[in-house]
Amino acid sequence: GVVRRGRTTLRAPLAAASATEPPPRFWGQPLSGPHPLQLSVALSSGAEFTGKQGNSNKWYKVEVTLKHVDLQAARLCGFLTIHGLCKRYPKMVTFFEGELCGTPDFPFLTSKWGADERVDRQHWTRFRGFAGQAEEFQKASFSRDPRDRRADHFVFMRWKEHHLIEPSDVNTVPGASFDGFYYVCLDKRKRSVDGFYYHAESEWFQRLSLQHEAARSRSSGDFELR
Repeated sequence: GVVRRGRTTLRAPLAAASATEPPPRFWGQPLSGPHPLQLSVALSSGAEFTGKQGNSNKWYKVEVTLKHVDLQAARLCGFLTIHGLCKRYPKMVTFFEGELCGTPDFPFLTSKWGADERVDRQHWTRFRGFAGQAEEFQKASFSRDPRDRRADHFVFMRWKEHHLIEPSDVNTVPGASFDGFYYVCLDKRKRSVDGFYYHAESEWFQRLSLQHEAARSRSSGDFELR
């Protein structure tokens, strides 16, 4: 489904898949001991964020919980909750998976979900932390692994929603889709997240803005990195 605003068609980036989708997948095993990686507590299992998503005309309250972070695999997964997008379902929760970009398995070139080099460039360059790298990121030799001790305080990711967790008894939600994905940047110093949703048939550059909620976050202990 789509939401129409005047002459602009806005496809909201929310999952609307069958409740028969398989349960969330988790990668690997939690780290059993001290780990050399020094990332933020905002990028650990149990981290919670609150904020908003939308455009200049309309914003929606959003909450994100990182359920599992596997730094060795450069992957994570979690739940995204959005409020007020649909009158029939005032609260919707989706399951998403994420990739840490700049790592060997996940280059900045997306090469999937309908995104090519041009789309990547238009989105990555909107992040302040990506300044000066617009002409380099597409090269096979380009590396910016956030797990490297020499890395700066920005962590770039892609988040892809897969299916609806709540409500669980519907197949489709008018005005919602999960065909696209988010370009995401975590600022480790501010513990904040900025993101932009992309889908070719959606309004471009719908923004995601989140702040880590330290008091609400529930670390599993496996990835408590400070």
